[in-house]
Amino acid sequence: MTDSVEQIDDDLWAIELTRRDAWPESLSDPNRVYIIGGDNPAMINAGHPSQGDELVEAIEAIDDPRVEPARILRVVHTSWSIDVLGGAVNFPDADHFVSSPDMIRPSRYEALIAERRDGFRQLAEGAAQQEPNGDMDAVDDFIDTYWPEMPRSLPIIPIRNGQTVRAGSAELEVMGAEGPGPGNVALLERERDWLFCGDMTTSGLPYQLRDLRSYMVALERLLDLDIGWLLPNRDRPKRRGDWAIRSAITFINNFMSNAPSAMFEKPTLLEFVERDLGYRPDDFVELVWKASLYREMMDELVRSKMIESEGTGIERVYGVNIDDPRGEIRDHGRTQPEQ
Repeated sequence: MTDSVEQIDDDLWAIELTRRDAWPESLSDPNRVYIIGGDNPAMINAGHPSQGDELVEAIEAIDDPRVEPARILRVVHTSWSIDVLGGAVNFPDADHFVSSPDMIRPSRYEALIAERRDGFRQLAEGAAQQEPNGDMDAVDDFIDTYWPEMPRSLPIIPIRNGQTVRAGSAELEVMGAEGPGPGNVALLERERDWLFCGDMTTSGLPYQLRDLRSYMVALERLLDLDIGWLLPNRDRPKRRGDWAIRSAITFINNFMSNAPSAMFEKPTLLEFVERDLGYRPDDFVELVWKASLYREMMDELVRSKMIESEGTGIERVYGVNIDDPRGEIRDHGRTQPEQ
């Protein structure tokens, strides 16, 4: 086997796929595809559309005569992310199982990807008005390579929360976990204590985030499981899955508790990114990606009434309810009893 293939357990291999150098730092970590062996081998995720050749070579390097690229006719996807589901175009003869509660999406996958392109570009255009070196050409190059045009329809078999899906020698229970993004699921193999946790991360902030509250709820649900191997789309597989999830919960809680103290000067989103990182990314695409991630964190603080905000778009300021960095956050209109 090559260095990109790691045998995790009997009938289970992790394949590490490299990312493009031109992509921002937040996307520089490898993403992972998992192979489940057996008489009818299956795959968890298909990688990014650009990683097809690399993935086929890695599968061919697995030391099991039953595992061959042509024999993988079932792929179970843990999210709709482009570097998870996008690679389905490289396996046109396989059945692709994807979480789709309404039993329709993401069959119209190109429409979803178009929304992602448009949303990122709109955020970048706003950021470019504040950044003298805002390079929109670099943004467009990134969008074209990271979110390439997809077929209008993919061969999708929809699955729902609570279903069981056969994948190779494994029986996987589908658990909804949509915090990182639409269609994100965890897949549990109870007998072997495997948990494929999708785009959820166990170290630092997730690489993408759509709904922080749902993300935290999903982490708490996973913590209740008896997890042996935790198998994320990013991060390395971890043997003590319960410990890793507990660490992820602690990190998010600490971030949400400490973030308001950094907002006494009413920072914009870009200013808060710089304040939290300790530097302002020179790479404009990286700055915009970070802003897209932090925006959900800031908006959740507003929704939970830990801070207030003023304005709209990229110029929105946060923390306007704090008078003094050493003081407590205001009580948001709740009156105190007279002494």
